[in-house]
Amino acid sequence: MKKGLALLIAVVSFVSFSIFMYDGEGWAAATFSTSSGTLHIQVLNVTGDGAYEARLLISEGDGIEFVMQSIIPASQSSLVPAVYNPWIGRMTIPVVWVTYSETGDVEPLEVTLQAVTGSDPLRFKVISIVDINPRGEQGPQGPTGPQGPAGPPGPGSNLSNQVCEEGEFVYGFDENGSILCAFFLDFLN
Repeated sequence: MKKGLALLIAVVSFVSFSIFMYDGEGWAAATFSTSSGTLHIQVLNVTGDGAYEARLLISEGDGIEFVMQSIIPASQSSLVPAVYNPWIGRMTIPVVWVTYSETGDVEPLEVTLQAVTGSDPLRFKVISIVDINPRGEQGPQGPTGPQGPAGPPGPGSNLSNQVCEEGEFVYGFDENGSILCAFFLDFLN
């Protein structure tokens, strides 16, 4: 009983902590506001160099681009940090909480950026955006396929009238599928 209660308390605590972290910025690798055009990356792990906090500003360019505005050593940690590999110029931000100024809606996106070679200040081109909204509405159920063929007969399927005698119970089947019966006392000895 005590183990079960302790496990229940641990599970409830973990779920509560996870919900708090997910709804807050603890899980957010970044935030983006459409009104300011600022992408704020709380924790950016730069391969081979350490963790930083970065601010980028959206800019006009060939597609969607961001220009680095500031980068300083990170003062916090994140459960899902953004990662930048300078050798290939790729940045992956697993969670960007986007706030739409027109509606006030907020949605999580996964964003991948590619550094623009030779840019100064450093520019990044958006190469993919994936909607990862865990609270999205469920779509309609897709079509179901035809029912498959019946499976092979299971053990005991050829036992139309086999039963155990009074006081016995079924405890299994033999290799031919016949019922194996036993008295409860047989198991006590």
